[in-house]
Amino acid sequence: MTFRLLLLFPALLLVAGCSSAKRYPPEEMHDISDRLSSLEQKVQEHDQEISNLQTGLGNLRQDTENMRRQTALRIMDLEMQLEREDFVPGPGPENLEPEPVEEPPDPPPAPEKNEKEPDKPASEAKQLYNQALELYFDEQAEQARQAFREFIDTYPEHPLAPNAWYWLAETFYMEKEYPQSILTFRQVLEHFPEDPKAPDALLKIGYAYKRLEDKRNARFYLGVLLEDYPESSAADKARETLDSL
Repeated sequence: MTFRLLLLFPALLLVAGCSSAKRYPPEEMHDISDRLSSLEQKVQEHDQEISNLQTGLGNLRQDTENMRRQTALRIMDLEMQLEREDFVPGPGPENLEPEPVEEPPDPPPAPEKNEKEPDKPASEAKQLYNQALELYFDEQAEQARQAFREFIDTYPEHPLAPNAWYWLAETFYMEKEYPQSILTFRQVLEHFPEDPKAPDALLKIGYAYKRLEDKRNARFYLGVLLEDYPESSAADKARETLDSL
């Protein structure tokens, strides 16, 4: 409104000054009136443009705030899911085989030959792990997820625990739940960094970030894989993926 008055003020002075000096013919007065009307219309158009810009800016701020809230809620949801795992691992045990996938290794023998009772729990652990793995390869992600969680809760220090965490993460990856798969793959890195599954977990984290179109994090984790596990089979795949990013 102030801008409109500033534009009209000189014209009004002109009319006032002219009226005091001399009287213009009706034709000229009509022309001046038309000019003032045109000028006022332009001012109104500018006001409308400013109003539209302000409305657009307000909408943009609202959209940004909505996205920020959605992201925060998603992060909180992922953190709560991770906490529900309720995993408190002991020191990472040594594996007998580098990658027990389809045919997992037998558990370590009992310390004394006369003690045969530990064989039963070990056999049950292997059976539960194989059952979970079979469900995964049958593409029954939810059932496999439950079985792997049961294994981890029941046998948190078993030699196959790193593998169970890895394949649990794969069930999320299978269903394209990439953020949750990343959090679960990280369990392998945090609790079993020396396990043969650690480089595989890093590789899949890189893949997951690539799926999320987050090339920066994809490059970072694949780079960590090459630096920490340069001789692993996963390192070769990481190099190929980095070349395509």
